[in-house]
Amino acid sequence: MLRFSDWISKEKVFEGQHTKEQVIAVIHRHWYALFWPVVKIFAGLILVFIVFRLAGFWSTFSWYIFFIWLVVGGIYILICWFNWARDKYILTDERILNLQQKSLFSRAVYETPYENIQDLSYEVNGFMATLLRYGNVRVQTAGTKEGIILEQVANPRKLKSKIVKIRDIVMKDKDNLTAKELITELKKEIKK
Repeated sequence: MLRFSDWISKEKVFEGQHTKEQVIAVIHRHWYALFWPVVKIFAGLILVFIVFRLAGFWSTFSWYIFFIWLVVGGIYILICWFNWARDKYILTDERILNLQQKSLFSRAVYETPYENIQDLSYEVNGFMATLLRYGNVRVQTAGTKEGIILEQVANPRKLKSKIVKIRDIVMKDKDNLTAKELITELKKEIKK
């Protein structure tokens, strides 16, 4: 069985990182986010094969159509993978960041410092989400209607509780601990 820490990347540097800001965890969306694009492409391949076979004109032209679908499908899957790999949720000792790759040439970054977090909640919707234990974590912040949504993350209940503990440690002990002690404490908490 996969553990929560299996979904955490080891990256420690990111674009826009503040001086002396330490990365606690980099979290990616659940692998299931890639499932439906792959299913669509294979269903299309099977459909092309069945239509041409049943119509009775499987020929060189049919192979061209099949090959074109395979190439276009492969490109589509690569783009989906690229977007999935570039979607990151970064927890640092100062803030939470949502780096969202919306499309091949479109990227958005949302962030909030721990001080602005007012409420945290999570949701798991659907049979597959329940079975594979993934869902969304909503970080409600002061001054915004929507806040930050960490979409399709593994173990959303556990991630929510980790963020609450990190926020509490940062808010309570920020002035009492040195930066190194704070990072050590936060990393211990994330690995639990």
